[in-house]
Formats: sequence, C-alpha cells, structure tokens
Amino acid sequence: MSAIFVYVAYDPNDTAEKDELLIHLNAVRDLTAWTDDQIEAGADRRAALLEAINRAEIALLLVTANFLASKPIRDEVLPRLLERQRCQELWLLPVIAKSCVWQAVDWLAELDVRPHSRRPVWSDGGSHAAEDLSEIVAEIVARVRGQPSPQPRLEPPTAPLSSTPPTAGRQIGGLALSNIQDSPITIGNMSATVQASGDVVAGDKQEIHHHYYGPSPAPATAEKARRPFEPALVEIPAGPFIMGTDEGQPYEKPAHTIILPAYQIGLYPVTNWEFAAFIEATGKVVPSLGWPGQRPAPKQAELPVTGVSWYLALAYCAWLSEQTGRAYALPTEAEWEKAARGTDGRRYPWGNDWQAERANADPARLTPVNRYPVQSIYGCYDLVGNGREWTCSLWGSQPHQPEARFGYPQTADQSDLAWDLEHPRHNLAANSQMRRVYRGGTGLAPDQPRCSLRQANLPETKRDLNRHGLRVVRREAKR
Repeated sequence: MSAIFVYVAYDPNDTAEKDELLIHLNAVRDLTAWTDDQIEAGADRRAALLEAINRAEIALLLVTANFLASKPIRDEVLPRLLERQRCQELWLLPVIAKSCVWQAVDWLAELDVRPHSRRPVWSDGGSHAAEDLSEIVAEIVARVRGQPSPQPRLEPPTAPLSSTPPTAGRQIGGLALSNIQDSPITIGNMSATVQASGDVVAGDKQEIHHHYYGPSPAPATAEKARRPFEPALVEIPAGPFIMGTDEGQPYEKPAHTIILPAYQIGLYPVTNWEFAAFIEATGKVVPSLGWPGQRPAPKQAELPVTGVSWYLALAYCAWLSEQTGRAYALPTEAEWEKAARGTDGRRYPWGNDWQAERANADPARLTPVNRYPVQSIYGCYDLVGNGREWTCSLWGSQPHQPEARFGYPQTADQSDLAWDLEHPRHNLAANSQMRRVYRGGTGLAPDQPRCSLRQANLPETKRDLNRHGLRVVRREAKR
C-alpha cells in the first residue's frame, strides 16, 4: 500500500509544536507528512499549497490562537480544505494544540477534534504532549490500516486532597457517623485498602480522597468497557409516543399511540470504520460497500456505511453481539420512529418545519455522520437524510403497499411489538421475498424524509443498495 499523504496546517509561530508532531508522523512508514516549509525557494507558494491540499487524504490542523488569527490560513488554506471535506474527499482532523477559543468558531466546533479529552496538547507546559501525539497518530494509523482505533487514554486521577477521615462515632453538624470501616478501593491496576485512621495507600503512598464510611459494600459487577469499534448509544425512555401521521401516504396513516419499553439506540448510523472491523474479522467480500478493497479509504471512515443488504446487517449485529457480550439488533420501525420524533408526533426530528441546514437531503452524496447538528430530542444524529437504515420490521411482498397485517394502526395487543421479536411483524426468518422496512435517508423532494415515512425493499435487494445502511439497538432483558 502506498503511503497516505498527510497535509499539516499550522501557523509559523507554532513551528516548535509542528516539528514535534512531525517527529511522530514521520516515524510511521504508512504516512507521508507535508508542511509548507517544504515549498522550494522561488516556487509559486499559492500553487504549491493548492497542489498539496488537493493531494492530501488526511489534513491535520494545529489549532492555536495564532492559527485562528492567521489571514494566510483563512484565505489560502481553509477554504479548499473545508470544501474537500464537505465533498468527502479527505479526513479533516483538528488538533487543539494550545488554549484558544476554538469552540466559538462555527466550522471548527462542528468537527470531531483531538485529543478526545479536548485538553490542549501543549497545556501544562507540554508535559503530556508526547502521549497525546502518540495517541492521535496511533488512531490515524489504525484508520489507514483498517484496524480498530486504540481506546482513548483516560485522564489521570485529580490531585489528592489532604483530609483525615473521621473516627467512629464522629459528629459532623447534624450527622452522626458510626461503623467507620476500612474500605477496599481500586485505581487502575492498583488494589488497596483505605484505612479508617488514615488515607494513605501502602505501596506507592498515593493519597486517596474518596472515603467510604460504613460497612464494606459488596463488589459490583461492572459492565465491560465499550470496544473501539462498538457504536455509541443513547437511552430512549419507556413510555408512549405518537406513531404514524394523518398526512402523507396512506400507509403512514393514521397517527396512533404506541407504548414501548426503554431501549438504547445508536447515536449515529453505523459508520464505514465501525463496519470495517466486521468485514476484516469475517473475511467477507462486499463490493457494494464502495470501498477501495476490503477497507474504507480514510476519507470514507466517518460516512455511514451503505451498500448493506438486510441479511448482512443482521449478520453484523450477530457478530457485534458475539464480540462484545452485549445483545445488538436492528431496531423495529417503532423503535426507530420514537428515537427520531420523540413523543409528540412531530414531522421532523427537530419540529414541524423543514430546515435544510439540519440534514443531508442530497441523494447524490453522503456526508459524515456528525456533519449536521443533533436532530432528535434524545441526541441522535442523521436519522433523516443521508443513508437509509434497515429495521427488522416486515412490509410484505408488494413494493408500493404493505400487507394489511403490517399496516396501521397497530392494535392494543401490538403495543409491545418492539419487545416481542417472535411476533409475525418482526419474524427474522421470513421468506426472502418479503420486503423489510427501512427508515430515514433522502427523498425525491428535499423535505420528504419525514419521521413517519415508511419505505421497504427486498432483503437481498440490488436496486438502490448503495443507500442502505443500519443503526443498532440494545434492549433490556425481558422480565
């Protein structure tokens, strides 16, 4: 594989920081880093910049106050970089190098910045710069090689507070403390006991400033940490919501109330990068994904995965469940619709009026899943616009009209359909000639992608497959 061309944008006042970043980038043979100090004397600077920007597959921005105030960067560099990013032609990655008001810059606040902690790399005298830069470059290399990104480094514990725990029977204000006991505590890989008479942990003498006064608690069983390739989720609370509408197509009518239990749904649609872990692990060959080989190009990493058949989406959920020990599935159309519109029957995730700046309604292009603002009241992105999303719900064998048993309204005994996947409406083993409902995506008219819009396709469809992807759900154990 040829080396990936990385454009580094910086202000000359931050040359020392740029040089330290280059040390990390140049240590990786998969990457070729370029900065404007490589322009030869006497060369046309503007032309050289444009050539490098057009060649880049990844662009790193060393963001400082100098960078934000630089007229050459604003005039010569950023317009073309942002244009290529909008066209999904490169991966634009801002690195917050020094403290500045970057959150107040609209185009920058919309991007996914590094470090993940959003703590400037060279804050605290640069004491953590090497660790931050290593983590950023490791993530870039993982994306380039189609591997899972390393877990972001956790922040160290805050500075210890000096305090002495009260002894047994101590009175503090109106609170009497008794039965003060030694308490087990774990920090990272260190296990120790906090003494009731002091708070110094034997071993490395690290002070502990969280004290437990009372009987020793039973050890809690913590859920496994989220895997790097595992989609982020949001909570959807239990309760009723309005499904369907009294306008639109006949099969969207009528508006009716459905009661769903609590569940979790993807914050974003599954991205190319998340799906690549599944493809690599299983060795599947899926040309319809539109990747240059068996992994997405860096510029495709944050796009919603598309070109996915319903059966492949189901296989992905099964693989993800096996890898993580958590049960993932495709949502029912009721689960998808509640996540999109909330409880009040609104037409779009944000309200009843179409807002072009809230969604990608262009059927000719895909955009990164975090390109547009949060859409729904639950915090989900990209529910309408961009790619289509499979559900597990059945439609029927005819393309333009659902079977009566899969129509509206869902009756009272069907209120818990999202819970009961054994119900015929969600039969995962149905005949392959039975179409499956998909939601979201773009429509023929810019304002067509309503929350209530129902569409369907064959599970192994080849037609329009380039727009089909998925979003996952997790459901609580059935009681």
